[in-house]
Amino acid sequence: MRNRVGAALIALALLGTLQACTADDKDDRDEPTPITAVETPVSLSDLPTGERVVEDVAAAAETSQVPAGLDPPLPWIATLGTLQPAEQRCVAPYAATQLESPCVVGDPEATKEIVLWGDSHAAQWMPALTQIAAQTGRSLRVMVKYGCPPLLGLTPWLPAEDRPYTECTEFNGAAVEMIREVDPELVVLSGAVRGSSFVVDGEQVELGRAAPGNGWRLDADRDEIWQQGLASSLDEIGDESRVVVLGDTPYPGVDAGVCLPANSERLGRCAVPRSRAVISEHNEAEAATATEHGAEHVDPTSWVCTEQTCPAVVAGRVVYWDSFHLGRSYVLGLSRALGESLDLLE
Repeated sequence: MRNRVGAALIALALLGTLQACTADDKDDRDEPTPITAVETPVSLSDLPTGERVVEDVAAAAETSQVPAGLDPPLPWIATLGTLQPAEQRCVAPYAATQLESPCVVGDPEATKEIVLWGDSHAAQWMPALTQIAAQTGRSLRVMVKYGCPPLLGLTPWLPAEDRPYTECTEFNGAAVEMIREVDPELVVLSGAVRGSSFVVDGEQVELGRAAPGNGWRLDADRDEIWQQGLASSLDEIGDESRVVVLGDTPYPGVDAGVCLPANSERLGRCAVPRSRAVISEHNEAEAATATEHGAEHVDPTSWVCTEQTCPAVVAGRVVYWDSFHLGRSYVLGLSRALGESLDLLE
């Protein structure tokens, strides 16, 4: 049943997004670009609760075979990814300092609005938040830029071009201005810490280093740079809106699209130890920063890992589409759990 639910959510959410994005290519860049999900017969109440997800993850850790009816099918894992092409329009290009046109999903006419702000680890939650917004009478404003965590006062390093990522600094400043302007009901922030580096006194400072087994080890002292940036963001948003820091998701470092076909009878080989995938020190520090600066914190780790391991497949759904980002069908299946954690469901 849950596999059919996931497939229906994918098809219908994508259909609505594509229809809305292609129906009218407006030239007026001052107006929001509506991307409205169509009504779906699958309600959030039919999806697993957070408690059930945790149970499913535990059961998955004991599963040895790739299940029949895998969602998505093996050839589609990397192709499907997390965001569909129309949704990618909500992601600011690397060279952009702000979105050319505001991106609003869900119900653009709603009186209550959610803002999603961050990098690719924020963007991966867009499918679930879109479903939550559409089914609770809210709109979702998306302000995401890859490689650009929602940290004010910091300039990340752009590895692809080996230079300061000043466009990110400007984008984040514009994001805060937009948040103040729209006065949302809720702001959700999220960012990926693995591989992060920032410009400090004109020099690149890496927050960690590579570790064996495609892992990464955080430098706890340097992580203070991240926490200071997060604190600045929370302080600048202020207390006009409710703010939730959505914790970083684990980093398995295993490509499911490669591992699963090679281990159909040995599914455990595609799982990774929690100790390698989860950057616990960072998550704990981020939770403390959120609390100290008047925000809430939601830790999604238990939706992905047990206390010992992080399975590659849970309840028939592939968890990650690459080494570090949750897959679309899995995120959609977490919509209810996320909505509950954000206190958006009645």
